[in-house]
Amino acid sequence: MRYFFVAPENIFSSQVTIDEEQTRHIEKVLRLKIGEEVQVFDGCGREYTVVLRAKEGRCLIGAIIDRQTAVPPQVRVTLVQGIAKGDKMDTIIQKAVEVGCSAIIPVTTKYTVVQLEKDRAVQKVARWQAIAREACKQSRRSVVPEVKPVVRYNQLFSQLKGNTIILYENEDHVSLRTVVQQMKSSSPEAGAVNLLIGPEGGFSEDEVNLARQYGAQSAGLGKYILRTETAGLVAASIVLYEYGEIG
Repeated sequence: MRYFFVAPENIFSSQVTIDEEQTRHIEKVLRLKIGEEVQVFDGCGREYTVVLRAKEGRCLIGAIIDRQTAVPPQVRVTLVQGIAKGDKMDTIIQKAVEVGCSAIIPVTTKYTVVQLEKDRAVQKVARWQAIAREACKQSRRSVVPEVKPVVRYNQLFSQLKGNTIILYENEDHVSLRTVVQQMKSSSPEAGAVNLLIGPEGGFSEDEVNLARQYGAQSAGLGKYILRTETAGLVAASIVLYEYGEIG
């Protein structure tokens, strides 16, 4: 069954209003007709099965015939991603959502090449949030992860809650899997895990030390150096696998 996003304000007690853009896609691309069923989600964890009933203006109206609420994940993974060059961030956001991250925080670090001024940063975050919403449609996730505002590295830690792990290419002694297993042993209910991933140049030693001062654990991903657009996805997958969310 086809899966579409409908904003909470367009979901009522017995019906939903599907916006103009998705209505066009339903009619022109998918060729769905009045009377057919689709599923919609509100981005907050609720899903609805609806029957397409009518067209009002340029929007389709669907009658709700069933509703469900998603079960919260055992662990909430926040990907703290050093802003990458070009369109890499688009891919990182998309894949992070598909894998199962609950939030993404774009961060500027010492080696960040891309410098976003305030207005441009706001525009970028809005774009990334739209990408996250579309990725939910692809992966059939009913909760849209929040892409938080761009933050400077030294201002990051005040907004992090839960366990924090910084992935560092020079960490040769402690693997991410080991850290996660230690976390599970001390507290089976993880709650929240923050994964810090550097940009193309990685983290500086000072940045790693700062993270440690705030209680973060440093970990490695093995003997190979992964690209920034790969490292976060691998790290998130390991954490989510260890807690039984994927695999």
